[in-house]
Amino acid sequence: MLVGASSEGRLKVSFFGPFYGAYNIIALDPERYSMICGPDRSYFWILSREPKLDPKTLEMLVSAHGSWGSPPTS
Repeated sequence: MLVGASSEGRLKVSFFGPFYGAYNIIALDPERYSMICGPDRSYFWILSREPKLDPKTLEMLVSAHGSWGSPPTS
């Protein structure tokens, strides 16, 4: 389910009934990949439409994530 404005890439997702997680789309190429993170950047996923993502694209996405610094601590 979308959360917030339709122009934002924020989703509320449930895999196991009442347990929900926040997904934020932080990079998107609709034809090739999306990069999703949680609310505090402590985890992220790179999802590809193909079984194997181009190595240059993968490196670019991983490097971008690393440049954001450490996630905030509570």
